[in-house]
Amino acid sequence: MKTLSTFLLCFVATFSLFAEEERITLTIIDPVQEYYIEGAEIRQNTDNHLIGKTDEYGNISLDKAKIHEIVIIKDGYLKRIYDISKVKAKLEISIEIAPSNQLAPVETKKEIARDSTNKIYSFADQEAYFQDNQKGLMTYIQKNMEYPQYAVDHNIKGKVYLKFVVEADGRVTEVKVIRGASPCLDREAVRVISNMPNWVPGQMEGVNVASYFQLPLNFSLE
Repeated sequence: MKTLSTFLLCFVATFSLFAEEERITLTIIDPVQEYYIEGAEIRQNTDNHLIGKTDEYGNISLDKAKIHEIVIIKDGYLKRIYDISKVKAKLEISIEIAPSNQLAPVETKKEIARDSTNKIYSFADQEAYFQDNQKGLMTYIQKNMEYPQYAVDHNIKGKVYLKFVVEADGRVTEVKVIRGASPCLDREAVRVISNMPNWVPGQMEGVNVASYFQLPLNFSLE
């Protein structure tokens, strides 16, 4: 009987430990630049103990029964203290860019030094075009464009208008957003166009020249 009582006591104690655990998932985001924050440190506010770091989607799972207030730390951002005691299951928490850090610009290919021999034409006798023309262009975009996960999760959609240069040798350079939809969509649009293979360049009087080209990319969740 004593052995049975001891077993039941241990079982109840173990069950209580599991019953008290209440796991939640926090997602740390930068809502201005539309990023999930990877590698953000999550610490206990009471003793600065490191609980863990967020994954590539800004997520971290923890037991709120043991932790009531956390500190979120990430280089380039202001530290944030957050009370998680009332969080039910999942919660997005935003952190603010430090004033000393400028917003990260949308990456683009570097501009090329120009002179009279490699000027850029706004209009050419024969316009530059992608391999297989419009059909080839659409096939490339559909195959290579990846809808940003942040945009999917937050129902972000729209059209990004880009302007770029098709060099005399067909390379795509100086990709710029002339009218954006949102930071995460703009970044993806620039990435896709910047990684394009060579085009067939425009011509003036039968000679290949550098010329401007504008292109809209539509992001839709439908």
